[in-house]
Amino acid sequence: MFSPIWATTGEDSFDRSFEWYYEGLWWTWSLSIPRSLYDTYKSVSVSDRTRNGPAGYGFLVTTQDYYVLQVANKLHEAAVQKGYGAYDEVSFVLAFVQSLPYTSDSVTTGYDEYPRFPIETLVDYGGDCEDTSILFAALVLILNYDFIFISPPNHYAVGVWGTDLHGYYWTYNSRTYYYCETTGDNWRIGDIPNEYKDALAHLYAIDKNKQYVPGQNPFKVLDPLLVSWLAVGFGAAIIGVLYTFIRRAKVRKAEETSPKPPPPPPPPSL
Repeated sequence: MFSPIWATTGEDSFDRSFEWYYEGLWWTWSLSIPRSLYDTYKSVSVSDRTRNGPAGYGFLVTTQDYYVLQVANKLHEAAVQKGYGAYDEVSFVLAFVQSLPYTSDSVTTGYDEYPRFPIETLVDYGGDCEDTSILFAALVLILNYDFIFISPPNHYAVGVWGTDLHGYYWTYNSRTYYYCETTGDNWRIGDIPNEYKDALAHLYAIDKNKQYVPGQNPFKVLDPLLVSWLAVGFGAAIIGVLYTFIRRAKVRKAEETSPKPPPPPPPPSL
């Protein structure tokens, strides 16, 4: 459940308040986001956002953004105070993201496909499946959890690395990534809507070194001679290609266990 409090928008910032529910407790938190930062993200063209399709949405996972870091850190602090382990911490973050309302791109932006940066999703109080998945991915990546994007037909979600959990998962690079639904309330890790239980899905890994940094655009090079030289010398490797794997979801009926994340590296599993 989400109860937006549309605080007065200041001259220089957007003031947003969030409310969400997890494990018998209601949580509220407020955040002020500079208008200039929001406008910087909004200025990134739709063609750049969608240049590589769903495989390229890692471009929008802005883990270096100060305000996205602030959200992740606040959620982490709350999880620590409650004594949450890895599984509950990720579930707590998922509940926060699920509290944001689902909105259609065509209604809110006029585009059929308009993937949002996390700051846009926070300021806009929601988005569609790829928007909330991008936000959730940024938060769990900041918190050092391993994840991939999972894209069943006409949908977008996140898979978080875990072992011996209950629910649906896909296997990628010998790891099991449990499905996380970011739209709607009360979806637990491993829960999946009925229409996707037997569906094929594309799996997308994320390279956090290829994310957008405000004020820069890695897709635009102004010097045409440099563009030609790069095209000859490196070709498509300049932008990089995220490998797509198609797998069927598998079901594990093991009981949920207390999370025992391994020490870094690698990042902890649930």
